[in-house]
Amino acid sequence: MGRLFIPAVHLPHGREVFRTLPFRPSQFKKVLKWYSERALLQCSPSDAIVLSHMPDGDYLRFLLERGLGTENITVCEGDKSNLAQDILADETAMRKLAEMSPTAAEFYIHLEELDDLAEKLGLAEETTHPTLTRMFNTAYFLIRLEEDLDIPAIPRTQVRSSRLKEPLQQMVGNSPIFVRGNESCGGSQAYLLRNENDIDSMVKKAGRNKTITRFFASPFLDVQESWNVQYRLSEGKCVLFGASRQSLEGGYAHKGNIGGEPPPEKVLEISRKISQRLSEMGGRGMVGIDLLVSGA
Repeated sequence: MGRLFIPAVHLPHGREVFRTLPFRPSQFKKVLKWYSERALLQCSPSDAIVLSHMPDGDYLRFLLERGLGTENITVCEGDKSNLAQDILADETAMRKLAEMSPTAAEFYIHLEELDDLAEKLGLAEETTHPTLTRMFNTAYFLIRLEEDLDIPAIPRTQVRSSRLKEPLQQMVGNSPIFVRGNESCGGSQAYLLRNENDIDSMVKKAGRNKTITRFFASPFLDVQESWNVQYRLSEGKCVLFGASRQSLEGGYAHKGNIGGEPPPEKVLEISRKISQRLSEMGGRGMVGIDLLVSGA
């Protein structure tokens, strides 16, 4: 067989994203599991994949006619926190996957459950250690990485969650500031602050999440786009997978993608530096790097 795709999506803090969307928090797990269907776009017909549901038949035929997707689909339903936990709890699914004898696997996000799953399937070397995954997603690590790789960065000021209001009041003046939580995931702890009311709102929201203890404030850049560049990491190497130009609105909110254009050379240079270092540190699988483009 070809590769085995196990696209288990799991975000440590992502529930807060739902506060601005028409979803109940109880739907959070279900929505993330349905996102796993997107991995069909990376599959070829010789690959296998584990999903939480069967994709729509017409959609699957559409993909297969174009050499994408696969009919080798293992469905693993469940009520655990993420798809990887559902697979581990399903003896039938685990037995079927073991019988496939996969020689390579593609994981989406590597946390403890996927590490356990990979080990049971004899694919432990395919995963990023969960501690590294969490470290890679922190702002503090990114700041140190920028310094280490000599990448020009926006000046940032560190503030503690126990004392947010006064330092932020001193920073907000004629220009707005952007504040991101150290363990921010999916924009769930990111704020655009223009005035006193914005600061009060942020302090209240930040107080609900006791795990975020450090924030970083920087001048807000009035930009209209960012690039997301994806790399596949393996054995100390990084290979460019693709890129998308993302259109932004006020506050860095993503409002759509614009295709058909190659990334600027500077975007490729910086993203390649970062992804190569992540790979050298033991990163495996896919990584996406977002870079704001100011035009400067």
